[in-house]
Amino acid sequence: MDTQIFLREFKSEVGENPELNVPLKKHCRFKIGGPADFFFKVKNPDELKKVISLSSKYKIPFLVIGEGTNLLFDDEGFRGLIIKNEIKGIKVNREKGLIKAYSGTPLKEIIKEALKNSLGGIEILTGIPGTFGGAISGNAGAYGRSISDFFGKGIIIDEKGNEREVDKEYFQFDYRWSKLKKTKEVILSGTLRLEKMPQAQILERMEEIYKDRQKKHPPSEIACAGSYFKNVKLPDGNFIPAGYLLDKVSAKNIKVGDAMVYEKHANILINKGNATCKDILSLASILKKKVKDTFGIDLTEEVIYVKANPF
Repeated sequence: MDTQIFLREFKSEVGENPELNVPLKKHCRFKIGGPADFFFKVKNPDELKKVISLSSKYKIPFLVIGEGTNLLFDDEGFRGLIIKNEIKGIKVNREKGLIKAYSGTPLKEIIKEALKNSLGGIEILTGIPGTFGGAISGNAGAYGRSISDFFGKGIIIDEKGNEREVDKEYFQFDYRWSKLKKTKEVILSGTLRLEKMPQAQILERMEEIYKDRQKKHPPSEIACAGSYFKNVKLPDGNFIPAGYLLDKVSAKNIKVGDAMVYEKHANILINKGNATCKDILSLASILKKKVKDTFGIDLTEEVIYVKANPF
């Protein structure tokens, strides 16, 4: 691949150049990660489609990110293009109970808009950071419910830059998973179907959830990516919290360099300041082995490790 040809066509098609050698630790909540070869912030759907199309044409590996709340970037960075999705916007049809939003919209803004319009359900995601697109891709959830419970349809962009509308079934939603996890498709926008509900009732639930999360989750200034492992799904459909299993193996006493387990929640790994990707991965490996040796259970990562060389 001729980088100069790619950059010339990028400038011609998009109107500006991508940034070069951007430290990814500045674009994720873990504050970890080396430089990406190329980095570009998209502000509208046309830009996103053009950038994806060009990346495919020149065989440039690409990854679309939101606020980087659930990512662990490699210490060596990313050999390709990181596309930061900043496409935002919300439309509400209060009478039909519908909210449509672009994927770069912060999840908290959608929750606030639902409250403003007396639409309930999505408030169960109160306090979960990140964008709407990230929540859809990973089927974010809490308190026994997930965003897929409210999802209606979405518009996706394929690796050639073509968009199309698909229904909920297309995403094959499962616990903390959607089809987008294994394809190169990108969610552009989605529609939620919510229930009309008194504002006071919604607000009361939001306050309860916020207080509960404050007891267990680190404040925003602590570098972390939320729950590191998925809860363990049993054959009967119930779950064993990963934090419970990790507590039983004394996870909070284990550290690797500046990678540590959060003192209030055994399933949250934190960067105390200078942790590397290697430190986090080593700590996670130790924790997985302890749980496997003690309970015979294999923990699965919820946080996505982004390798430097994606191929």
